Amino acid sequence: MPQATPADRNDVAQTGALAPAISLHEVTKHFYKRGTRITALSNVSLHIARGSFVSIVGPSGCGKSTILDLVVGTERPSSGSVYCGGETVSSLRVGTGYLTQHDTLLPWRSVEQNVRLPLDIKSGGLARLTGRTSDPAAAERVAWAINLVGLKGFEHHLPDELSGGMRKRAALAQTLVYAGETVLMDEPFGALDFQMRLLMQAELLQIWSTERRTIVFVTHDIEEAIVLSDEVVIMSRRPGRVRDIVPIDLPRPRDPVNARFDPRFHELYQRIWNQLDPPENAPPRTAAHNGLSARSARQ
Repeated sequence: MPQATPADRNDVAQTGALAPAISLHEVTKHFYKRGTRITALSNVSLHIARGSFVSIVGPSGCGKSTILDLVVGTERPSSGSVYCGGETVSSLRVGTGYLTQHDTLLPWRSVEQNVRLPLDIKSGGLARLTGRTSDPAAAERVAWAINLVGLKGFEHHLPDELSGGMRKRAALAQTLVYAGETVLMDEPFGALDFQMRLLMQAELLQIWSTERRTIVFVTHDIEEAIVLSDEVVIMSRRPGRVRDIVPIDLPRPRDPVNARFDPRFHELYQRIWNQLDPPENAPPRTAAHNGLSARSARQ
């Protein structure tokens, strides 16, 4: 049977240098809608090591995004405990980066002003938000983030003057400029076309290898999860449970294109695909829908 008990793999204390970056211990989460209780997560235990890149996959509605909300503190568990940086998550963690599928760039602010926005909000003050004052330390950090994502030279462009990939880079810079050691990503590349998604995956891997922050990445794309991650967490259908945790043993540094031609990639894909619950009311799987073409399986 698949190993679905991360708590058994890592019993380190929740405090001190050896604590994982993120830990969920027997977490259950209920939501209530029109008087009906909906259980999004059931008895989820999960430990994520510092500096690791972990992806979460599973069918729609299995609680993937709920896990991110619990880690950042916008939701509280109905039972169980959530830890981040060795501390119990009991309120909003403003230093935890959170990048969603849809960017939050304000159309009337330039790239530089949008990237600086979280720092302006944190420091407070209407004058700062309207750009009438300057902060040398903030300006230096904004310049660092913009350069890190490859947007140097576009600081004064407005969002509608950018391509989709450049907008996503700006949103990533906006997240990195305030994030501490942990960055949460909820299908950030889902709206991009395939070629641009590959480019952004390569960009993210380069940034991660340089920064070594802890990244938790939610995606529906198995290939994306494999090429990016150290581990892939497989969730069951709602109520979400951890079905398996698959170590990704492809060599690093990892190229998002070339990694797909590694025979080990196809073995990992098949292992993950075979454990995913199909969407509700989906037709039965057949040999023609096993997740890989016959040609790919032979490579």
